[in-house]
Amino acid sequence: MPSDHLICLLGLRRNSRRGYLKGLRCIYRKPLLNTDDLNTCLHFLVGHKKRTDVSNLMKKYPKIPRDLCTFNLLLALASRAPSAEAPSLVSEVYGQILLGGFPPNTTTMNLLLEFFHRREEWETLKRTHMDFRTHQVPFNEYTYVLLFQAAGMARDEKWLGMLRRMWLTGDRAYRTVHTYTALLEAYVWVDPSSSAGTFFLMQSEGVSGNTRTHLAMLNAACIQNHVKDAVFWLRRCGRQEAPYLALAKYLIQSDMYSEALLVRWDLQRRKISTTDSWSILWAEAFIKASAFEEADQELERLLERRRDTIPPLVLRELVRYYTQTQQVGKADSLMKVYAYGANGVGKTRRGNNEIDPAHEQVMSQAWTLLLASFARRGYLDDAFRLWRNMHISGGKGNPETASALIRACGYVKRGDRALDVWAELPDQGVPYTESLASSMLTALGRAQAPGLLDEFWRHLRSTETVEMTKRLSAVWVAAWARCGGQWARCLVEAKKYEESMDDWAWDVVITLARKSIDEGQVDPNERSMMQLMGRYQSYRSATLNSTAAIVKSKWGRRLKRHLSTMSILSVRNQMRKGPVPGLGGNPGWIRKLLGRPLF
Repeated sequence: MPSDHLICLLGLRRNSRRGYLKGLRCIYRKPLLNTDDLNTCLHFLVGHKKRTDVSNLMKKYPKIPRDLCTFNLLLALASRAPSAEAPSLVSEVYGQILLGGFPPNTTTMNLLLEFFHRREEWETLKRTHMDFRTHQVPFNEYTYVLLFQAAGMARDEKWLGMLRRMWLTGDRAYRTVHTYTALLEAYVWVDPSSSAGTFFLMQSEGVSGNTRTHLAMLNAACIQNHVKDAVFWLRRCGRQEAPYLALAKYLIQSDMYSEALLVRWDLQRRKISTTDSWSILWAEAFIKASAFEEADQELERLLERRRDTIPPLVLRELVRYYTQTQQVGKADSLMKVYAYGANGVGKTRRGNNEIDPAHEQVMSQAWTLLLASFARRGYLDDAFRLWRNMHISGGKGNPETASALIRACGYVKRGDRALDVWAELPDQGVPYTESLASSMLTALGRAQAPGLLDEFWRHLRSTETVEMTKRLSAVWVAAWARCGGQWARCLVEAKKYEESMDDWAWDVVITLARKSIDEGQVDPNERSMMQLMGRYQSYRSATLNSTAAIVKSKWGRRLKRHLSTMSILSVRNQMRKGPVPGLGGNPGWIRKLLGRPLF
């Protein structure tokens, strides 16, 4: 029996934080006399569901003997350790059980199943199930529930069938509403058509279903596209939100919006209280149907209650809608509310303090849309305010956002602000890349800032911040074509980097040159323009002549026919998408023949 002082001090302090702290002081100050005392302390810690390090407690009393109950309690505490430490701690405790000669019991195995179920490690859980048979550990009702759920989540039909046979041939006492419900929920994932037979078996054995049972049947009916059956099970579920939510999700995913609206109306008519999930579902549905105003109204009702529950996908689409309709102020206010409310979904964590990368990616897309929209409309101060505070406001600096802001600065002719973004990249944790350098060159060209363009190119060549590639040289030449009236300099750079000039670069240069001629900005007979056009014709003729000289087969005739009507650039673009009509399977030598990387 545990000591009287432990029963008095710990037994009355299980339900409050203050009692928990007093209980801890009691555990570490009062001497423990026997195994029962130690188990009582561990029961207290497990009951408070805290992540407690008990290594000091175990080291303090090395001579107190442990029993299987002690190790089970230690296993429960180890499973609550931080994500990185938990597997090793659980393995250590389980190893001590086996090495200590204690035969694992059902509680031990259920704790292991629970741990692997939370971590979604289905293969490990399956091996643990085999350990039941090795150690001849009997199952109980909770064991079957955990195993059915795991087999369903793992989409393992063979494993689920084996478990079902064991369950049906085992103790009749374990065929309860909870095990039947777990089996039906597993069939939703594995084989929805088997749900009806299992439900009839449950009825024949006199087991009454509950709301979760009927909800599983509703989900199975939805997956099988049996709408009438789904409505039938909806009525059996009673006044609960979850069944309505499941049916509405199915109807929305099937683009049956009018039927989904009827479900919504019925829920409101019956005055069933709803949670944030309902508002989020309808916001997503309205966005999918391009009804952005209705989605905005739904989210406004949601934001009145909570600010941290908007899914990133919904946020991104609303920001896209606002920026496209020139409601930039509304997009900014939405992002502010979203960012500062209860840590923001931009910092959504998957548990154990790990950031969800999928949410982080969508959040970055939303921030990119907003920043670029501000900058392109000339609100550069607001764009830079958001850029510098992204890490505070639920976002994260990334190359895509930086590139969008740099390009936007080029569109509004502010090359100096584009250079500010480049200078701040290290502070935002964004590495210098060839892609960002290309964006900078393009932006400075669009901004028509030849001095800044020259200065930035010298900076790249002298510091070797990024690798100087042929692609970067081609972008550099194209930037001078964008610079407006700098055709003499463009010609000089085209001569200097002639080997780097590819179809893309020549396409940009010649397109802009012809546009300048058509608009009367430059005389077509000007010396630099004539030389530039001459170099382009030489480049094109050399490409076509080398093609005609090398190709000596039927493929050559086909290729020559196509090159007479299509530019090399268009052939390459077509080859990126698939076979070019008339060229068959595009042999590898044709790809080599066309030369140069396929941008």
